Amino acid sequence: MLHMQKNYLYADETQIIIGVLFDVYNELGWGFKEKRYEQAIIFDLSEKGFNCNSQKYCPIYYKNKRIGFNKCDILVDNKILIELKVGEKLFKKDFDQVNEYLKNFNIKIAILALYSPNGVTPRRLINNPT
Repeated sequence: MLHMQKNYLYADETQIIIGVLFDVYNELGWGFKEKRYEQAIIFDLSEKGFNCNSQKYCPIYYKNKRIGFNKCDILVDNKILIELKVGEKLFKKDFDQVNEYLKNFNIKIAILALYSPNGVTPRRLINNPT
């Protein structure tokens, strides 16, 4: 049996989160609004001992003036961001959105998850300023 080395940041946590994403899809199936998937994911992650914040708000400042804000779908243990999409496929704008959230929230890891008729597709993104 091949043993995969977990040498990336928050490997254990992200593996559990991705498992929950699949569990939610397997239970609910296709056709729900993003909010329903979000609620189910938060329920399962909370049951597993994670601290989850839904629709976490983070202001954006420019020269000490608030110019806007971002709200991520789920923030797990204040260190892993989850952004959910429902549709046929992910677009560049979805990845750009998550990259902006990573920077704005000062978080190192995000999971962008697409719920589609073909299943759930999770993507790990890292905040790499370089």
